[in-house]
Amino acid sequence: MSDYSDRQNKVECVVGKPVHIWPEERLFVYGLVKAVKPKTIVEIGVSAGILGVCICRALKENGEGIYIGVDDWSTKHGGKAKSSDIPRNNILEDGTPEKFFKLVSSDSQAFLNKQPDKKYDIIIIDANHDYEHANKDTIEAMRVAKYLTLTHDTENLEEVREACRDLGYKGVWVKSSRGYWMYNVEED
Repeated sequence: MSDYSDRQNKVECVVGKPVHIWPEERLFVYGLVKAVKPKTIVEIGVSAGILGVCICRALKENGEGIYIGVDDWSTKHGGKAKSSDIPRNNILEDGTPEKFFKLVSSDSQAFLNKQPDKKYDIIIIDANHDYEHANKDTIEAMRVAKYLTLTHDTENLEEVREACRDLGYKGVWVKSSRGYWMYNVEED
């Protein structure tokens, strides 16, 4: 997985800002996708696509599944990549065929509000981290996810954690060097 660190350094040079997905976070999500073998996984808040590279590699190795990356690629909420070109190139350069991924240019709420209940196996929320957006994204993600909802950046951003608590988000906090991942498992 050291090639992810090399790719992250390259991306940081292109976008001109740090990209914060630490090695153990990439391994956690990669291992989760390898083990769970989801048919569909959505990431809300793609930015430069470093996590998308890990997810797509796992899907490719599993031989099935599709990653849908959703971002408006604006810098108004701290986004780093200004278009889907950077994540698309990162995923393709890693050797993942386009049949395993789709990038959608959309605001998180515009995308999630159009989706039917229980459509996607896993949803990862890593978009705008203020309370209002985190709350809305979490509500919609829990409605749309079949099995698992992950929320990134929940330790350093108290508003995200508060939104999760207010929603009755029941799950497990997974510690990484940078913060926590919160995940909620839906019951059948």
